[in-house]
Amino acid sequence: MRRLKVSTDAADLAGTPVADYHKISGFSEANEVFRSRKFVQGSHYVARESIMRDTLIVLDGKEHLRRRNILNEIFSEAAVARLRSHHLVPVVQLCMSELAAMPLSDDGYIRTDLTLLSQRCVYRIAAAVAGIDGLDEPAAIDRMIHQIKSITAGFTVEWSKEQQDVVMARALQDQDDFRRELFETSEARRADAVERYRSGALTGDQLPHDVLTYTLLHKGDAWPDDAQLRLREMCLFLSAASQTTANGLLLFVLLLEDWLSAHPETGDWYSRTTRSFAKPCTSRCASPLRSRRACAPLPRMSP
Repeated sequence: MRRLKVSTDAADLAGTPVADYHKISGFSEANEVFRSRKFVQGSHYVARESIMRDTLIVLDGKEHLRRRNILNEIFSEAAVARLRSHHLVPVVQLCMSELAAMPLSDDGYIRTDLTLLSQRCVYRIAAAVAGIDGLDEPAAIDRMIHQIKSITAGFTVEWSKEQQDVVMARALQDQDDFRRELFETSEARRADAVERYRSGALTGDQLPHDVLTYTLLHKGDAWPDDAQLRLREMCLFLSAASQTTANGLLLFVLLLEDWLSAHPETGDWYSRTTRSFAKPCTSRCASPLRSRRACAPLPRMSP
């Protein structure tokens, strides 16, 4: 059987055109790839060396499964119900109260940027699940939104139109600002709670149920005792919870090019593509796209 041309080194993927990737769209073949130990994480080949180093998303095998299974406890049915009552409802109420406190326009209405309003809700909820405090004031949450967007640009730097070193330098600076302004205080509170739990002063139900607390509970086990790694995990979680369209856009473009090739009668359709059409298409393409890297040359997989 014909063998797929693959690279076993993530560094070799740098600069590889997306068009040269082996695209899989059938369920059975995709299922085989995801279940096989012959494939590992194949994305973030620049960020994995620095800003995403050793985080959950770039790990494979037992180490990845160990961390993922621990964090799955945060999203059990009971835990999600608790998140809904303790975080979702209060966050929405806070955002709406901020809106209600705004001055009226000349016509008697309150006018606001709905994009900003929704971002404040989403990021505050994500921060509560991650374990980041200190975001009650609008200026604080807006500052964190800026930081996470910049850090996310570093995560997906291989697709940036800017120079990669410029994007990464900015992302690393914003990650360090996030560390000083929000992360260190939040981590100290949870480290104290974990110590009191281990001494018997707190019960398990009294511990914060968030990602940062779980990484502290399992440091030296699933996670090394490394504050910088915990920082990177927090930034990754906040990004994944709010900024996940970059890869979806790539899949949308690839699928669109395939469709246009099969329908030459459409002519120069790209020049007539509108944002209102592209955005929902990208959203629908977001979830399925994953990049995997083969560990060795493989025979063609069964259709």
